[in-house]
Amino acid sequence: WEKIGFVQGHGNSNSPKDYSFIDQEKVAERSRSYRLKQLDFDGSFHYSDVVSVN
Repeated sequence: WEKIGFVQGHGNSNSPKDYSFIDQEKVAERSRSYRLKQLDFDGSFHYSDVVSVN
């Protein structure tokens, strides 16, 4: 896996928050796979499920 960007979090919240990121690299000849890494204040982290985009 390669880190391609970072989106600053909203901190602690009791309501859902929306985030977005645009991958600027255009690779039309193959599918891309993405996953998110959620980093918590205490240094722990969790990965999302993998999503493939054609």
